Amino acid sequence: MAYALSISETPEIFPRSFMLQQKIGGKATSFITPELILLAEAILEQFMPPLQDQVKTRLKSISKLARERKENIRDEVWYHAHEVRGVAANAGFVNLGRIADLICKYLDNAPSDFKPDANLLTTVAVAALFTMQNENRDSAIGEELVRDCEIAIAIQLASEGRV
Repeated sequence: MAYALSISETPEIFPRSFMLQQKIGGKATSFITPELILLAEAILEQFMPPLQDQVKTRLKSISKLARERKENIRDEVWYHAHEVRGVAANAGFVNLGRIADLICKYLDNAPSDFKPDANLLTTVAVAALFTMQNENRDSAIGEELVRDCEIAIAIQLASEGRV
């Protein structure tokens, strides 16, 4: 059941002037003041620890699934990588998103019974975790890790004959 809040019922997380639905002309950006941007950033910061915890859990699952070598793990690993990619995009973790995308592409076009290389996925998952934890500190290291992951995945695809 969908429930829409009316303007009078809108929680005070954002001031009413921020609600662009109230706009009666002029540019929408006129409602977005520097103070509101700071408020939005402060709210987003509260969501970062749970998002990071979710990403850590999913990256650990990717590595664990690959090392256990069970049947039909390809889809589950791909799902975890896809979720990490989505969280990274929403949280602004560019390099993390690029590495998660590499995992998805490594598994794309592989059959469901495909057993991904455990060493590769564990290494790439660790690189992804490192980039997330250091995303805003030194992007050069994160970018280098992305390039290293690209190379490792390309080599693995070639060794599997899937180029």
